Amino acid sequence: MRRLGLFVVIALAAVVTIILGGQSGFPANSYEHGDFLQFWLQPRALAAGASPYDPVWWAAEHARLGVAPLFGEAVYPPYDALFFAPFALLPLGYAAAAWLVIQVLLVAVTTVVLARRIALPAHRAVAIAVVAGSQSAWLLVVGGNVTGFLFAALGAAYLAAVDRRPFRCGLFLGLLIVKPHPFVIVWLVVLALATRSERRAVIGGALTSAAPFVVLTAAVHPSWYADWLPSALRLQDTAGSNATVWTAGRMFGLSGPLIGTAVAVVLLALLAFLLLRVRPPFDVALAAAIPVSLAVAPHGWSYDQLLLVIPLMLLIDRIGALRVPARSLTLAALALGAVAVPWLLYAIAFRRGGEELSAITPIATFAMVSVAVLPLYAGRTVIGGKRG
Repeated sequence: MRRLGLFVVIALAAVVTIILGGQSGFPANSYEHGDFLQFWLQPRALAAGASPYDPVWWAAEHARLGVAPLFGEAVYPPYDALFFAPFALLPLGYAAAAWLVIQVLLVAVTTVVLARRIALPAHRAVAIAVVAGSQSAWLLVVGGNVTGFLFAALGAAYLAAVDRRPFRCGLFLGLLIVKPHPFVIVWLVVLALATRSERRAVIGGALTSAAPFVVLTAAVHPSWYADWLPSALRLQDTAGSNATVWTAGRMFGLSGPLIGTAVAVVLLALLAFLLLRVRPPFDVALAAAIPVSLAVAPHGWSYDQLLLVIPLMLLIDRIGALRVPARSLTLAALALGAVAVPWLLYAIAFRRGGEELSAITPIATFAMVSVAVLPLYAGRTVIGGKRG
């Protein structure tokens, strides 16, 4: 009964917040200038029989709203029009408020569920506090990208992997096609390190959740995929990316991707070497792959780094195995660094006019996981799909 009462209170608070936000224009007055508008306009194009990849229609809709478009046409995949269709049923102000409230709730619930897997209760509280103070979480609130939905899906996939539920893991991984490019390495690692039966189940789960959206969109508007490809390729141009290693050369006054390519190759080689040498279960491999996948994505910003909470939880749990004096100091240092460093890099980004330095965060996270977590699985054997 207590859980039911809490659910009712949260649901009522969410509805009231959405209504007040819709009436006041917050966060619509901010979100209409960002990526949220794309997620709202794509399904409206679907309903209108138009194409979000038609520059004329795209410009006309932005002009009707009195907003300058970020891009000449939509840049997100066609099936996002189906994923986010419910939001397009609402006026912009109420849709933006609902977008914010739902994502905040998803981040909060996912964080609490992940934290409950940490062995020491005091460390759980620290983990939740770190997320509450993180730069990426607050940037999600202000900017309104889709990261909250992705965080919930990836967190659920990770927990399913921990519980040895590969089909369920695949179901949630399949939802990541909403914004697929930050997760290429995650997918490759999961498929490479899962056992044969796990791999079949993961693929089956992903097809179950993703295929209906892809197929239905192609059936209704088959031309959308061909229209989307050019805009997607332009977006993934390394000259346009920012908080990933591909723009590392800008720190040295270079415009080309030479340094970024070298860093990406080194990171991928290290990930492959460590995972093949250690052969951890694929839930641990998934967590280790997240920071590398974010770092080498062809396009990314610091709000995407909310997904680093998953390996961060793994690190905080690992600290619990240390002796008491070292445990407290290490936890304090990790918590301080996880909050302060991204905020510092973000402040520097405002002065420099770019987030190139923010790629340090996923790289540092990967380094910590490599040192503190992956060695725990060295030398273990796999018997009947389970580790001994």
